[in-house]
Amino acid sequence: MGSTLSKLQAWFRLHCDGEWEHSEGIIIETLDNPGWQISISLKGTLLEYIDFTEVKIGNPDKDCLQNDYWEKPGERWMHCYKSDHLLIGQCSPEMLETTVNAFLKWFDENTDTFAWDNKVRLLINKCNSMEINQDNIPAFRELYQDILVLPNEHPKKMELMQMFYRRWNELRIKGIV
Repeated sequence: MGSTLSKLQAWFRLHCDGEWEHSEGIIIETLDNPGWQISISLKGTLLEYIDFTEVKIGNPDKDCLQNDYWEKPGERWMHCYKSDHLLIGQCSPEMLETTVNAFLKWFDENTDTFAWDNKVRLLINKCNSMEINQDNIPAFRELYQDILVLPNEHPKKMELMQMFYRRWNELRIKGIV
């Protein structure tokens, strides 16, 4: 098991596909009460349409700069919720790791790529068995579209993409595309 930060980094990297990271991602910023806010885009992930049960710990209204916060910390609090395709966590300064862990726990509990395993096996077989010739260009394009539909969370998607690019490069080397 890695650290919370390394797990969040791995989740982010898993979804970087050359497109997703240009418009989606993770934003961590500070709040003025004081605290943190983390916004995690779920768009295009397996979690986009999965319900998230709101989590509230403590009371953010008690945690403020009154009475010299920096001398005596306020109450620890956290509020996590889902809004459209965003998972949002707000928390007191000491609760950022707890907030990120709440997301990671939900991610682990709700990401099941098993349903895609059979499709992945079929795509790997198709990619390996297609002949490199002019007649198969439409089939290669269809294969590429099928790979894109796979959830980024699937552990074999990156390997399948690399396999596809090697085969497509063979078409280019032969001057077919």
